[in-house]
Amino acid sequence: MLTARLATPSLALLVALPLVALGCAGGDDASDDTDSSESDVKKKVKPKGGNGAFDLQKPAWSTDGFVGQHQFGGSNLAPGGRVERVPGTYSLSVGGQSLGSTEGRAIAQSVGGYTLGAGTILQEKASGLRVRFAEPLTLGRAHVSMSANASGFSGAADGYLVPDGAWRSRPEGASMFVLPGTFRVRSSAEGVDRTAVVAAGQLGEVVLPIARVNVAGDAYDPTYPTTTSCTPPSVAVGAPSFQQSFLVRRADGTIDPTTYVVPQGVAAPATLNTYGLLTVIPTAAGATHTFTLNRLEVDDVEVNTAGGGTAIVKGTFTIQSKVGAELSMLGCTFPTHTGVDLPDGTYVVTTTASSASGAVRHVEEISFP
Repeated sequence: MLTARLATPSLALLVALPLVALGCAGGDDASDDTDSSESDVKKKVKPKGGNGAFDLQKPAWSTDGFVGQHQFGGSNLAPGGRVERVPGTYSLSVGGQSLGSTEGRAIAQSVGGYTLGAGTILQEKASGLRVRFAEPLTLGRAHVSMSANASGFSGAADGYLVPDGAWRSRPEGASMFVLPGTFRVRSSAEGVDRTAVVAAGQLGEVVLPIARVNVAGDAYDPTYPTTTSCTPPSVAVGAPSFQQSFLVRRADGTIDPTTYVVPQGVAAPATLNTYGLLTVIPTAAGATHTFTLNRLEVDDVEVNTAGGGTAIVKGTFTIQSKVGAELSMLGCTFPTHTGVDLPDGTYVVTTTASSASGAVRHVEEISFP
């Protein structure tokens, strides 16, 4: 029984044998082809990342007084600081912000083309511009326009300094960060451009001219006071629309002894106003200009009385400036027994008063000096 089972193979085994044999015959070649194909298509990717950096170096002249915000790639950057960015091309900008509550606005500038690669560091020193008067002003104002446009002023991107800003009275004026380039600065007192060329890392400066103005006058007799019924003489200085003035005499009657430092320019003469009579002095850069005033005192009027005597009565007087044959009336009627301050020139003084017999009139021509 055991021998009969071994001599008779099953149908399933007979069918399977040729298939196994076929597989064994080509087994090694098939395995080699598969390995070779996988080796050919495999790639290895090794990702790398890295930033570049931009350093804005702080020059020795830079102090806390400099204003104007730098931005690199849209991020704020202070001198001495660094901004990191992924590789790419970026721009650097500065300005466009307020210089302070009453100072003005910094010039808006931007320049592109800063290319950062992974691991690279670009460095650039900050540049600056300073605008100041040759001496701190003590009176008078001027509007100052600033532009980074080499050919002139272009509008919205331009900066400015306000006439009332504290910058005009500081020795260092206004100090701001800029990008390298050519700058134009124009004071409304001059009406002309002044130019500064600023190199990278350097501080450019524009110095605006000044003049000095004062007054000299005769002694004051308090028994002949200046009338308070008329606008007292004054001197105005500064650019058009931004003038300031000071009174010739103080409340105690003394001449103002101050020598004022004022903005200088062809558009900003010094003007003495004596009751509407204007005396204009064109200023010169660095020069001191003095207005000389003369004191005219007019007594009360002596009139004849009906009994043959005289009496002193109150009256009024007017003053006309005489230039050649032309007369110009000063804009005030003054009470007698007062004094007035007048610049050099010729004047016609007409005094009137009432007497018992009617009005009396006295005309006299005087000249100073």
